[in-house]
Amino acid sequence: MIQKSYLLITRTIKGGAGQSILKLHQSIIDSGHNSYILTLIDNKNISAKNIIGLKPNLLNYLRERFIRKFSNIFFLPSKYEFAIPGIYLFTSLREIKKFLPKNINKIIVGRCTYTFSPKFIQDISKLYRAEIIFNMVDYSHITGGCSFPCECQNFTSSSCENCPAIKPFLRNYIKKLFISKKHYLQNLPSTYITGSKISIEKLSLSPISKGKKIHYLPGLGGIIFKDIKTPPKRFRNEIKRKIDIEENSFIITFAADSINNPRKGFEYLVESLKLLPRESRYLICLLFIGSIEEKDLIKIPKDIKTRHVPFLNNFKDLNHYLSISDLFISLSIDDMGPAMLIIAMLQSIPILSFSVGIANDFLKHKSNSYVADFCSPVSIADGIRFYLNLNKVEINLHKKNSRKSVLKIFSNRYQKEIHKELMTLL
Repeated sequence: MIQKSYLLITRTIKGGAGQSILKLHQSIIDSGHNSYILTLIDNKNISAKNIIGLKPNLLNYLRERFIRKFSNIFFLPSKYEFAIPGIYLFTSLREIKKFLPKNINKIIVGRCTYTFSPKFIQDISKLYRAEIIFNMVDYSHITGGCSFPCECQNFTSSSCENCPAIKPFLRNYIKKLFISKKHYLQNLPSTYITGSKISIEKLSLSPISKGKKIHYLPGLGGIIFKDIKTPPKRFRNEIKRKIDIEENSFIITFAADSINNPRKGFEYLVESLKLLPRESRYLICLLFIGSIEEKDLIKIPKDIKTRHVPFLNNFKDLNHYLSISDLFISLSIDDMGPAMLIIAMLQSIPILSFSVGIANDFLKHKSNSYVADFCSPVSIADGIRFYLNLNKVEINLHKKNSRKSVLKIFSNRYQKEIHKELMTLL
């Protein structure tokens, strides 16, 4: 075997997108090749080999912080996750060249929002004369700036000048930057890999990725719980006592890194709960896992009990808290994952979700889940009532089907096959 060297570029190796890159990194090393991760210096405390932590210069850092802190100056209130292109921590190889490995065969690019510019990606490809593999953890590589464009199709027109996420005074600027981004990325030797079937259509429409090779690998970057079983009932009851949940409560879990993010659909959940009859609301305990503000918690109807735990980066802890759920609700309106939906299914938890991201690949309506009509609080409320009304035999069948639907693709054996197939592409 000829040993190859790979450079993985990402803003972060935390969260779902970061874990996907970290897992790919480890898979390459396990295959007997060299792998390096180029990322921000605050990721260096992650226990992994060959992490090159970069510290941005102060001016770029302060500019990025300003844009993100005072985003209301530039962005319209919306569900879109938009990052203004042109604001990057790293735009040139000159300042980081001394940290780079000598030889690289291929470069894999993950989430780079506000971090590595398109010119940086082009320059590093030229430096090593290496193909770029775009790992689609979001859509930021193929749009004018949106990580998740939702239903917006402006990025297909080569301009993004009518972007609904930004204020009008910026639109000509965005148009010029999108044309510039296309210039840097379109002609690179590049391939796109994705673990979400629904993303293939967007990849085929963007002028940046149109005509490029696209490889769909189900479960790419998946999280494997081969050694973690659903905890025994005694353990689950202990968790309930710890966060003061009554034994007979119907526990609905809503989890996200930032629950307040409009893309995660919290407002649809609030509206749907208001539609439930009082006798149904009385049975529910709503468990939030992630960052949420008090002003949002008080929007929940008063007769629904709520509990909150912070976002859990430790997957074992996350697994334990999810295990007490009777229903997991995921209302993302655009997503490559969400990863937590898969973790919940591996825990034999039924799902209520829109048909978005990998949910589109794994959910079967009224078999392992309730697939709600897109952005419809009425349909979400119907889904909650559906699960409240199932008898014990029916709910156990849904639980069994939930785990069964994802167990093969996210098993240790299948994931090894996926990464073996990926290595043939690389």
